[in-house]
Amino acid sequence: EEEGATTTTTTKVEEKNDSFDVRFETSDGEEKIVRASTVVVSTPPSVSASLLSSFLTPDSASYLSTTIQTPPVVAITLAIPKTALSENTKATIGSEEGEEATPNSLNGFGILIPRSSKKLTLGYQFITSLFPSRAPNDDTEVILAYIGGGQCNLNL
Repeated sequence: EEEGATTTTTTKVEEKNDSFDVRFETSDGEEKIVRASTVVVSTPPSVSASLLSSFLTPDSASYLSTTIQTPPVVAITLAIPKTALSENTKATIGSEEGEEATPNSLNGFGILIPRSSKKLTLGYQFITSLFPSRAPNDDTEVILAYIGGGQCNLNL
C-alpha cells in the first residue's frame, strides 16, 4: 500500500426505497456509506452473495456462492520498447482492411490464442493501438496479456 493511500472494502449493499446504500470500511476502520441509484457488482459470486445478502433469499445466496464457477484469469501489463520489435513487425490483426501498418508497431485490437494450442495464455490486447495516450511515451508499446481461464489449473 502506498504511503498516505487509503484503501476501502465494500462490506454491504442495502436497498433503500429507490436507491442503494453501499457500505465501505476504510483502512482506518472508519465506516462510510454512499447512496447510489444503480450498483454494478463485479466480484466473485461468493463475495457478491455476501454483499447482497440483505435482499437475496437464502436459496439465492447459496446458489450464488456455490454453483457459479469463475475461472482464474490474470491480466499482466507489458511495456515493451518499440526498438525490441523487429523492423518487420507489422501486426495488423484486427485492423481495417487496407490499413497501412507501421513498422515496429502493433496495430489492431490484439490476438486470441485458441484453446487447441494448450497454452496458458488466452490472448493479448494491443493497448497502445487502442488507447495511444496510455503509453508512457511514443517509443513504448503497451500490451495486456491474459493468462489462465477455465481450462487452466492455476490456484490464484
